[in-house]
Amino acid sequence: MSVTVHYDAARDLDEDTWLNFSNRNWASVLQLIGLDPEWTGTWAVTDLPRILARVRFAVQSVEAMPELDGGTESRESRGANGARVIDCGLPEGYYGRRLRDLEALLDAAHERGVAVHWD
Repeated sequence: MSVTVHYDAARDLDEDTWLNFSNRNWASVLQLIGLDPEWTGTWAVTDLPRILARVRFAVQSVEAMPELDGGTESRESRGANGARVIDCGLPEGYYGRRLRDLEALLDAAHERGVAVHWD
């Protein structure tokens, strides 16, 4: 499952106008910017300056404390009924990169005066 973040009238126009996250990674990004995880939602144009400030603070935080963005190793486990579960992990610097991507998308939406959605 995944979450796509996009702004009004832009989802299918250009790759630079939307971002895709796994559900778990989107939940982590929202938590890094001080918000509760939600799988669908909208930030109105009037919300964008506040959200941008949160994202910029998170970028500064992971840059100032690289241990927050050191990546995770992949793991494999078996469920109670034998289901194989693979966690592919995250590369070092993932959150810093994705937060900067989100910042760019939010900046573009704010410049255009449009809301940002995720679903």
